[in-house]
Amino acid sequence: MERAPVLVRHAGGVAALRQLPPGFRFRPTDEELVVQYLRRKALGVPLPAAVIPVVRDLYGLDPWDIPGASEGEKYFFAVRPAACGRAAASGRWRAAGKERPVVLPRSCGGSLIVGIKRAMAFAPHRGKKKTAAAAALASGWAMHEYRLAAPLHNKGCSLGEAEGEWVVCRVFQRSSPRRRPPATAGHRTMPSQSPSASSASCVTDGSDQEEVSS
Repeated sequence: MERAPVLVRHAGGVAALRQLPPGFRFRPTDEELVVQYLRRKALGVPLPAAVIPVVRDLYGLDPWDIPGASEGEKYFFAVRPAACGRAAASGRWRAAGKERPVVLPRSCGGSLIVGIKRAMAFAPHRGKKKTAAAAALASGWAMHEYRLAAPLHNKGCSLGEAEGEWVVCRVFQRSSPRRRPPATAGHRTMPSQSPSASSASCVTDGSDQEEVSS
């Protein structure tokens, strides 16, 4: 039986959901993630919903050891380390592609850069030969790291001058592409048919198949 959502009271009487109601999925846009969650976390302001756990040493953990990451796409608050500090026990997180700005449209026209999005891939260490199960466990891990364009904490000074800069990370494991079996002599492979519209899910979209470079 699914648990009912619980309201958590913060200082000042502000309430936030500790978990989402049954049937709801946490699918924020990049702008919502930066403005409504990351910025509030950095400023020490209560969040709209307490659904993003804090794993401060996220980069120092193997992705399959991050609590809940093996269950599917998850979001985490973490402290961004130095460029050379993204090493875990079995590999390290490496940048994949260019950084992209997170832009918030203004009601009066124009736009404002509120954050920076960086895509990263987990690169396992090269060493002794791994079993097929271990290799599958370590492959395909990706992360989207979001940081504020102007990082601040609740005292108004740079987080880089304090304990470290808060970031929010989306961690997921991409499924490896299936290889088509070779055609035998005298047989032809039939082209695969796309599923009908009625079989498509009405809950999720195609964002789970997003490439690491996005």
